Order: sequence, then structure tokens, then C-alpha cells
Amino acid sequence: MQVRGLPDLPSYYALQQQDAGESRALFNDLLIGVTQFFRDREAFAALEQTVLPHIFHAKQPGESVRVWVAACSTGEEAYSIAMLLADYAATLADPPAIQVLASDIDAQAIQTARAGRYPASIADNVSPERLQRYFTLENGAYKVRKVLREKILFAEHNLLYDPAFSALDMVSCRNLLIYLNQEIHGKLLEMFHFVLRPERFLMLGSAETVDDAAHLFGPVNAAMRLYQALPAARPAREPSAAPNAQPDACDLR
Repeated sequence: MQVRGLPDLPSYYALQQQDAGESRALFNDLLIGVTQFFRDREAFAALEQTVLPHIFHAKQPGESVRVWVAACSTGEEAYSIAMLLADYAATLADPPAIQVLASDIDAQAIQTARAGRYPASIADNVSPERLQRYFTLENGAYKVRKVLREKILFAEHNLLYDPAFSALDMVSCRNLLIYLNQEIHGKLLEMFHFVLRPERFLMLGSAETVDDAAHLFGPVNAAMRLYQALPAARPAREPSAAPNAQPDACDLR
């Protein structure tokens, strides 16, 4: 209302009816895309040291490691997790395949993530060894190498309405739940539990917990917001994050 110089909500609603681009502009202004590589470094160290060994050592020949990075924004977190997975797989004689499913509601952010091109300042957060292994320096920017890019599938996806991925070894959903009300917060935790394989893992942001779903998740490292799915009675079908919502097709390009 301030940007458009309007005095009240009815007048702003009227503007939305007249200007087809206003709703999209409002939507884009509401999105919060703050992210970086290995954000909360100690949490990623705990993930690497305590969770990944359990995930990989539970795999049988021919199986794959499947991780969902929900609300991935412009891709830095998804690539960070993919680097950890690839590094750990490199220590094994016969590692499983790796598939990282990364999704966000922001189409423009997904385009940036798919392009995999980031400013030179990422060197502040990515080690020289990983920069050399997983990036090429092109015209002052870092481009993700194919060896890492091919492990990730980026999808435009509405976490509250669209069907979720399934048979997962880990879900990372960091710094989204803090913006949602308690009801939706609980429904998403139920959904995450449903799509995880038994006793697999959930990673949340530093200000988020599973206190409302203690019957579904137990702590692996509560200080680092790493949790494990507990055995629980599972519903016959996936719980709906948004009541009465009709699922849309997920863009899996």
C-alpha cells in the first residue's frame, strides 16, 4: 500500500483487480531468499560427521541416497549438501548413487539455482579444495561443475500444496518453518515424517525445532537441529499440508 500510495486495503484490492502484475509483485516482495553456502557451518559439520555415515552405511548394492532440500532458494544449500554427499561417497569403494531433490516456490530462484553460477565471494564460505573440485572460475564468477550439478534435480514446487517427494533418506528444510503458523508447521513435520524412510533424518534451521512433533522425531544433535524419524503409526496416505488443497503438478525440469 505504501509503495503504490494507497490509503487502505479495499483500495489495494481494487488495484489488484485492475493490474494483473500487482499480485505477482506482492508475492515476490514477500519471499525471503537469504541463503549462502554452508550457512551455519557447525550444523553442516555435524551433518557430515554424525548423519551421513548412518545414511551411507545403511545402503545395499544398487540403492541410492535420496535427499530433499525443501525451500532451497537460489541453490546454495542444495549444492552444499551435494558436496558433502559426494565427498563422503568418494571415501567408499562402492558408493550408492546420489540424488538431491531441491525445490522452491520462487521460479526465479530456481532458475538461478539451475544455472549454478555464483559470485566470487562464495570463496568466503567454500573451502579452496571444494572450489577446485566442484567449480570452475569463469569471468570472475564460480560455475558449478557437471560432476556436482548432475546429482541435483531442481523443481519449482509449492511445499504447502504440491505432492511431496518420497522414500527419502534426509529432508533439509531450514529457515522456512519460522515463518509459518503453528498449524502449518505441524502439518509439514507430519509430511516430512511420512516421506522419510524409517529412522531417517531431518535437518532444520537454527531457530526451528520439532517440539510440536516430539512423537515423530527424536534428537540426533538438537543443538544443530538434526533429528531422526521415530517409528510411528503412519497414515494411509500422505498428510495434506494445506487442508482441502488440490495438488498441482510439480515441475521437475
